[in-house]
Amino acid sequence: MSGAEIHRVAEKDTPVPQLPEKIKQFIEKTPWTFAKTYAKTWPHEYIVQEKIDNELFLQLANLIEKYGYVSHFYKTTVTYYDYNGRTYWHMGNIINRCDERDTYHRREKDGRLPRPWFNMDRYEIVVPRSNGEAVFWPCGQKSAFGAQIMMLHKTGNNNCRQAGIMLDVHHLR
Repeated sequence: MSGAEIHRVAEKDTPVPQLPEKIKQFIEKTPWTFAKTYAKTWPHEYIVQEKIDNELFLQLANLIEKYGYVSHFYKTTVTYYDYNGRTYWHMGNIINRCDERDTYHRREKDGRLPRPWFNMDRYEIVVPRSNGEAVFWPCGQKSAFGAQIMMLHKTGNNNCRQAGIMLDVHHLR
């Protein structure tokens, strides 16, 4: 599936039901937290299951999963649900929402994806071995560590502990 393709989760003949009134009220009255970290790139809000009505959280999460549509956020497959001008998605104990126009698939289709804030192709991951040698892997935009390395670089932390191994990120000249 390419980035902009969309597929319904429910069977084609299954109508998407109207949201129950209690879910509508839950969405409207629950205080959503703005995700400040992503304000410039992926503005959205979220709620955390442990901080709100658990039963209503689960009902909304199940509705998203059952009647939503499948698309992507970069290489991650996500189930989305559109309601009242916003798009909702569920990730474990968090439900996120953003304006419909700010989803990955809509921004990709419109040519509005955020530009990378640094070039991953100019970095490498250094994995020290117990014998004193090291393995060097170029990061590249599509590497498995790319997103984590980008976050580490953004925060100024060029070391991370991954599965008990210290990884260093070096800038290539």
